[in-house]
Amino acid sequence: MATTVWGQARALLDGADVPALVAWIGGLDRSTRQDVARELPGYLRAARDPADRGRALALLVAGAGVFDDPEEAADWLARPELRPWSAVPGHADLTGPVAAVTASRPPEWRTEVAHRAAERLRATDLTWQDASLWHLAAALAGDTPPLGDGFVVNWVVWGGRPERLADDPFLDALLPRMFRVEGLGRRLVWDKPGDDRQASWADAVLGLTRSGRLDRGTVLDLCLERFQLGGRPQDLYWFVRLHDALEPTPDETAARLRAYVLLLADAPAPVAAAAFQRVRRIDEAGRLDVEPFAEAAGHLLARPERKLAGAALTWADRSARKRDRVDATLLALTAPFGSPALRDRAAKAAAKHLALASQETRRLVRDAAVVLPAELRERLTAPEPEPPAPPAPPAYRPRPLPPPLTTPAEAVALHLSGDRSWPAAERLMAALVELSFRAPDRLREAFVRALPGAGRPGTITATLNMGTPEEWVTCAVRAVLSPAHRQDGLAPLMRFHRKAAWYERSDDEPVPHRFLIWRMREIVSTIGRSPVLLATPTESGGHLDPSVLVRRLERLAAAGVEPGPADLVQALLRLPRGAAAPTSHLTSRAARAVRAWMAAGGLPDPEVTVTLTEADRPVPLLPAGAPTGERDGPRRPHRGGPPDSLTATVTLPTAVPPDMERLCSIQHDELWPRPPASFFGPHDWWPAVLPSHREIAAAHLLPHLVRWGEGDHGQGATLRGLAGADGPAGPATATALVFGLGSRSPEVRRGAVRALLVLSARNQPPPDLGTALATLVVHDQVVLGRVTDALAEVAAEGAHAHVWAAVRDALPHLLPVPGRRAPSGLTALLTLAVRTVEATGATGSLPELDALVARRGANRLTAEATRLHRALTLRTVPLDIRVS
Repeated sequence: MATTVWGQARALLDGADVPALVAWIGGLDRSTRQDVARELPGYLRAARDPADRGRALALLVAGAGVFDDPEEAADWLARPELRPWSAVPGHADLTGPVAAVTASRPPEWRTEVAHRAAERLRATDLTWQDASLWHLAAALAGDTPPLGDGFVVNWVVWGGRPERLADDPFLDALLPRMFRVEGLGRRLVWDKPGDDRQASWADAVLGLTRSGRLDRGTVLDLCLERFQLGGRPQDLYWFVRLHDALEPTPDETAARLRAYVLLLADAPAPVAAAAFQRVRRIDEAGRLDVEPFAEAAGHLLARPERKLAGAALTWADRSARKRDRVDATLLALTAPFGSPALRDRAAKAAAKHLALASQETRRLVRDAAVVLPAELRERLTAPEPEPPAPPAPPAYRPRPLPPPLTTPAEAVALHLSGDRSWPAAERLMAALVELSFRAPDRLREAFVRALPGAGRPGTITATLNMGTPEEWVTCAVRAVLSPAHRQDGLAPLMRFHRKAAWYERSDDEPVPHRFLIWRMREIVSTIGRSPVLLATPTESGGHLDPSVLVRRLERLAAAGVEPGPADLVQALLRLPRGAAAPTSHLTSRAARAVRAWMAAGGLPDPEVTVTLTEADRPVPLLPAGAPTGERDGPRRPHRGGPPDSLTATVTLPTAVPPDMERLCSIQHDELWPRPPASFFGPHDWWPAVLPSHREIAAAHLLPHLVRWGEGDHGQGATLRGLAGADGPAGPATATALVFGLGSRSPEVRRGAVRALLVLSARNQPPPDLGTALATLVVHDQVVLGRVTDALAEVAAEGAHAHVWAAVRDALPHLLPVPGRRAPSGLTALLTLAVRTVEATGATGSLPELDALVARRGANRLTAEATRLHRALTLRTVPLDIRVS
């Protein structure tokens, strides 16, 4: 019987007779459908041309009709080779036969197939094949459309039509999801209201609010909800345009005033500008109370965007007396006192209103004016014999790591959160290893419940490269879910990769990344075989408590297990400097290695040198105190072509184990002639790999900084990691910080500022910061103005002394000599120098500064140089006091 039924099915498939196939399948019972279902995959594999449109459609319809399991049916519909292109509106030539062949199925079955098929839709990198799958899922979904990100994005791209949006059956369910799906806005970046060239989603939504089909208040609330979720500006432009086109009334704005004020703090600039416009309209209507005004002005004046902060300053200044809120305005105006771009305007505006303020407000303004230059400070304060002591940098308090995960539910929750930062990934990997050893069945069941369909056999080699944290975690979870497959699939793979040492991987991968891949592959192979990972950190900087390490060694010894070599190397590198712990009662090979490592004092501090290669000519960092006249030639003009390379050399004073030596090496003549310069992987993990030797981690980072240029590739997080690590901060750390302080990306600059503040609070700022700044400015690798603004932020937080030390070391190489032009932005650097000298009371002289002042001149550069000269020397003039 089965042979006869399959023969009939085969004939219909060979002939691609879709109508006859639909009718024939309708007459099959459950048993015969299953017979056909068993044969279909083999037929597809054997088909010479499954991509033939007629054959593909017939196979698609057949699978939809005979697979009884919704998961199998969804998998069949989602096969790329069975998704033919359709030019028919709504893909009716595909959806019609599929709807017909499944018409006899229960509605619940069709809905489940639709939802499972929709899970295969991607939210990014869409192709035309996604259109076919979306229409198939939509046709089967009925009145309950899927709500996943992929289905919503494909609805916007392929399914929904702005000109027919009012009649769209999915409108009410999917429109709110449009405002919550990450990245959907960039699909609508060219969609603008009032654009006559194309049908506009924005115009469609606006039209439905005008007709009453959609509620205006609901759409406004959705816009605000999207703004609060944040994102990149390109993800938000469409929602901002829709919000502005709605033109919220004063009543609508007043009802949502709190939400608008909160957006002013840290929302992306386009969102903050839209929110500011609404707050101003409420203020113009006389409906803005003092408290929300003070909060709004404070948020705006603290923002890094000069345009927004400047507009807020003008608004606060002009409305202070008109709205009877002088005190609130004055307190808000103290926020830009630390901003070189706005402090002059802020101080002048404050001085204008100061006489009308309360005594307490005047005292607070005088206290805040301590960061202003002397001329501006005098406008706001009475003369004092000595300026108040400058504030100290904020105390450094390392953020504690969360406790270890102890239950399968906690491990599943962290995995589903999507957090792949190194602390989260380390905690998750440690939990997977421990729980897979202690409670493998409970762990596997928890993941199967949380990840429908994940328990089916998969392919672990899909993450063969294991080059990203997502792949590391995914591979580990797959090893938990499929222990037999891990044995059969991963073990041979690991044996294959062990034939080559970890450091002999592709030249495109930096050494720390090769080490991480080695360790993560080892962790995956450890799942189910070891009770604990040795190297999981216990402190936020990446360090491992020696006493915890001993307890883990005891657990491994009790289980008769030795740690993997990568795990042991990482554990040794994570021990704090000068670590000591009793290990004499342990006799394992790992315990002996730990004992010897601590007895030797751990990894010694290396000598690190930094070299910038310019047109194949090495340029070392300018030595501190080198005479200005010895600078190497005139400054280069900007040129195109490939960027210069930046490399570091790490030299260890004593021999260390081979894996340690390889990890410290930046280049090796036999294996990699020069470090790769196109890496965009998880370099924020590197400081935690070497938490006691931040300088080595920074040295590995340098080759990539020039290639990354001024873009944001996560440098801010890596710089904060370097600051939280230990060990000497030398020229590599200094150079990395200068690149971060001079980045065009505000996020990277903020990370560099926080990193330098942490180093200042720990009294560990790199002594080479000034010479690194001078070298990179002279060779046009950073923009001095941006670095100066960032250093001003650091000084405003209390690190005046450390900022002055860096500027003092940079100035001899930046001040112009006769016949040379000053670098752009030098005047602002001199202004910052004056401020830090006044705040710290520093004295002394700089020969290059003395020479510049002696030449005189009528320009701002000379004026600022003269101010700095006076600030440095006036305190050193002896007083000639005679008593007669």
